[in-house]
Amino acid sequence: GKIGDDYFIAMELINGKDLHRILRKLKYKNQQMPVDIAVYMISEACKGLDYAHKKKDPQGKPLGLVHRDVSPQNILTSFEGEVKVVDFGIAKAGVKNRDTTGGVLKGKISYMSPEQASGDFIDNRSDIFAIGAVLHETLTGEQLFQGENDYYTLEAVRAARVKPPTVFRPEVPIELSKIVLKALAQEPDDRYQEAGQFHLDLTRFLYSRAPGFSSTRLAEFMKDLFSRELEKTGVTGTAKKAE
Repeated sequence: GKIGDDYFIAMELINGKDLHRILRKLKYKNQQMPVDIAVYMISEACKGLDYAHKKKDPQGKPLGLVHRDVSPQNILTSFEGEVKVVDFGIAKAGVKNRDTTGGVLKGKISYMSPEQASGDFIDNRSDIFAIGAVLHETLTGEQLFQGENDYYTLEAVRAARVKPPTVFRPEVPIELSKIVLKALAQEPDDRYQEAGQFHLDLTRFLYSRAPGFSSTRLAEFMKDLFSRELEKTGVTGTAKKAE
């Protein structure tokens, strides 16, 4: 909007933490993310990405939006158990992607797809690879692609030699590990073709293992993990404690 000569952006206030801080907190406590919560969080993020990928202009033409910076920092979880994908600041529409200067990399290297790391044309499947890398990290607690410097990290991303999550965390079910590896296929044609398909497989897996799962479980996890911080601020969820 605009007030006088000043422009402003009104953004939703999400009372919670980004996934990067959540994983860092778990590592500090020497804990791992519960598998059911990891699956739910990423399945919800996939749902958000699918919505963006399928967005159309007023004439009904697909925009071909690609986030290009899917990472733990851009996945927010509220203390009410909501999951949001944020920061489409470097997103591009498909009609403009081909005009992007070749060789210019935008986004966090460790979460790029092989084609993005190579400076090639990308589509929604690049975001699917990225959210797959986030799920792998959420399950294992370790960043998937991390070299001695940016050059070696880029080379690792381009090669996309991915070890199953079970290598780092044996209790991760093989069925879930296969879902993760499909999202992380080096070739876009071998991945999920839509984030909605990824979401569907994760949801099926989740409710086959935890039929009664709901966002309340995530909310309780968040409030427990950050209990001390919430006590200091006097805030639990969105409700402020009476003084």
